[in-house]
Parts: sequence; structure tokens; C-alpha cells
Amino acid sequence: MRVVLTLFLLTALSSCGDFALVEQPVVPTPPTPVPAETVSVQGVWNTCRGSLSFDEGAGTWELSQVANSCIVGGVYSTDGNLLSRVVERNDCEGGGEVGAIIQDRYSVAQNALTLVSDTEAVGSETLYADEGGYTQLWSLVGTQDDDPSGTELRTIVSVAGYGERRSVCYWSEDGDCGGLISCSGRIQTWEVSTAAATAQLFCSGWCPCAAVLSGFAEPSGLLVGRYYASSCERNFTGPFSLTRL
Repeated sequence: MRVVLTLFLLTALSSCGDFALVEQPVVPTPPTPVPAETVSVQGVWNTCRGSLSFDEGAGTWELSQVANSCIVGGVYSTDGNLLSRVVERNDCEGGGEVGAIIQDRYSVAQNALTLVSDTEAVGSETLYADEGGYTQLWSLVGTQDDDPSGTELRTIVSVAGYGERRSVCYWSEDGDCGGLISCSGRIQTWEVSTAAATAQLFCSGWCPCAAVLSGFAEPSGLLVGRYYASSCERNFTGPFSLTRL
């Protein structure tokens, strides 16, 4: 009986043509997803306009502005390289409405925190130097040659960071628009030593401006020189002095 069954099976297989064993492909096991590394933003970070601090334990953040002596703050969270800040307090004009969410892609390198806006239509990048970085304030005072009263116009210059990785800006000392060049703006070039000073200032908006300053140190050590500026399509020039605060 066993012989007959074997012959039957062989006969049936041969009637179906060639027969071969087909190996099933081995499906690899997908790797376990690795979450994006989150870099800590804990600490105090300085920009030319103030300081940005994060308290990791409490999950809170605070931006203290030097020019306006005001504070914006709230809670924050990080997910990979995404930094989300919720505004819960705002004493500053234009600092964001309470309840607003500010999102930035961020990175930390070379003692600097770089933020790239993730919420604005046009992304913007702001660079902050940490509390171990270089920060200083200068007083820029000058007059205009075409002003017979010789009224002194006073501006505060703030510098944070080193070399190319730094933030430099200015604003009027009176908190309004009584400054030398304009109400406020940015500084593209800032090369100041005990012997000489060279700077390029600019501002945008409804009244764009630009200025070049060049000076030297007097025997007393005071940095003095001349500036050449254009603001609201008006050109003007005059002397200036620069003092470290």
C-alpha cells in the first residue's frame, strides 16, 4: 500500500510539469525609529537688545529688553530642533500678544544659540551669545553740521558676541527718536579699539537710513571722528564722540 501511494504521488507531480522549491524572500525588520536629539537651551543668552533666559526645570522662558526695560515671558518646550514659546506675560510693545506661540528652529554651537523663525512667512535668523560671551554698551554722541544750535544727539550702541558671530544694534538714548542717526537700527560693521573706530549703521522701514563713522583716539583716550549719514532721503554729516559705558 505504501509503495502504491508513493507511485501515485510521483505520477501526479510529473503530470504537472517541472517542480522546484521556491524560497520565500526574507523581509528585514525595520529599524526602531531614533528620536531627534534635543539640545538644551538652559541658561542666559545675550543679544544686543537684551537677554533671553530659559529655566529647564520650571519650563519657563524670559526675554528682557535693555532699550525699553521691559520683559516678555512664558512657558516653553522643545521637540528635536523645534523650540516653542508661549507668551504668558508681555510688558513690551510688539513683543507678541498673550497666548501667542513663537516657534523657531534652533541650534547651539560655539557659545551661541541660533534661532530661525518657524512661524513667520519670511524666516528670520537671530543670533544670541551666551552668558559667557562678550557684551558691552557704548555712548555715541554727535551733532549735525547744518544745525546752528549744535544740539547733541545721543545714541546707545550695544554689542553682544565675538567677530562674525555677534549682534550689534543701536537705539536713541531718550527712548524715542532723539538719536544721532535714527530712532534705532542695526550695525553691519563695528571695529573699535583704543586707537580707532570704524562703523557702518543702517535701518529699514518707512524711513530707511545708512551711516558711516570713522574716528581716532585723542591723547585723552576719547574716540572722536566724523560721520556721514542719509536718513529719509536727507544727507547730513557732523562730528561724533564714542565712550564705553
